[in-house]
Amino acid sequence: MAGKFTLGWRQVWLALVLLSAGSMVTVTFGILSVPLMTEFGPSRMTLMLPMSVIAVVMAGLGPWLGSLMDRISLRLTVIVGGVLLSTGYVALSFVTEFWQVMVVYGLFMGPSQLTVGNMAMTVLVSRWFSAMRGRAMGIALTGVSVGGFVFPLVAQFLLDTFDWRTALRVFAVILALIVFPCVMLMIAHPGDVGLHPDGADEEPEHGDAEALAAAGLTSKQILSDPTFWIFALILSVVFSAMRGVITNIAPMATDEGIDATYVAYLFSIYSIAGVVAKLGFAAIADRANPRKLLFATLVGACGAFVCLTFAERGFALIAGGALMLGFFGGALLPMQGYLVPRVFGRGVVGRVSGLLGLALFVFNVASPPLFGLIHDITGQYDAVFITYLAMTVGTMLLLPYMRVDPLPSQLRT
Repeated sequence: MAGKFTLGWRQVWLALVLLSAGSMVTVTFGILSVPLMTEFGPSRMTLMLPMSVIAVVMAGLGPWLGSLMDRISLRLTVIVGGVLLSTGYVALSFVTEFWQVMVVYGLFMGPSQLTVGNMAMTVLVSRWFSAMRGRAMGIALTGVSVGGFVFPLVAQFLLDTFDWRTALRVFAVILALIVFPCVMLMIAHPGDVGLHPDGADEEPEHGDAEALAAAGLTSKQILSDPTFWIFALILSVVFSAMRGVITNIAPMATDEGIDATYVAYLFSIYSIAGVVAKLGFAAIADRANPRKLLFATLVGACGAFVCLTFAERGFALIAGGALMLGFFGGALLPMQGYLVPRVFGRGVVGRVSGLLGLALFVFNVASPPLFGLIHDITGQYDAVFITYLAMTVGTMLLLPYMRVDPLPSQLRT
């Protein structure tokens, strides 16, 4: 049994490393936006459009790729994603106009976010774990925050050492050296080595046993479930806020006269908070009430928006906002990976994740340029944080109507 568990936990650590490399595109954009702004001189709103392009691509490809991951080799999809990720940074180093930046992010970074990111790793971990899924998912998704801490520092070091084009090429090589060895060690399904989830001798029978029967759910059945839409709205509000903040926090802090060194600390604070949150989730998820965890997450996000609304009062409030959003938003990411297989079944994790990505489309597309547009119009970001505060309070009112248990049998006809 110990050997079987060891093999499963090895996949968790590989997922952590792959996620750190694959999901750092958004976080490092805040660092890379500075030389891009200097080189091409776009407005704040235009500068943030590559993040919207990524959201469009993820929404368009997500349902298709999600269903594909449920049916074909997961390792192959991750390999393709790794190639796209590294190639994208090489291509970015050759751009001569800002519209080309958006094309690169659309063709390369967008698909890689699905194939080396949260969707692919959620599929991997949910296949290997059932009774201990919360713990495994929390640890694996810590990679998002680890990458958010490490890679901005690496990117800034490379930018300080080389010209920005050379720095991007070196960055691409580093990513390739991380991704491809991990993929070679990855085992996409416990059945490939004659095992079952949790290293058990047979398919486990516990809380999500009913959900396992939902492997044949169609997209129409998933979309007809109100729980899907409530969860999608919660994720949309919090994740788009995180996306908008992390891509705009460097310019926002610079506007307030904060030194570049302290700006870099904001990324570290945000990422370390995410690591703590995911490890905390791993410790309690398998025995905690999911609805209460969601409520706590939304309350914490409200606190973050309040702090950021008063960003003009200095570094402490910006750091407090980054800390709270990194922590509570960071806890929501493994919660998604935990609840999707619990509620809808392991057999459709990729499909549900892809449909969630499509449902998140409008918010993810709008948030980074919306932050920039509000700044261009008003000279500050207060209005957008007040709006997010109101939307988050609204989602809290929907929590009593969201199911956190297996899908009712009438939807599995």
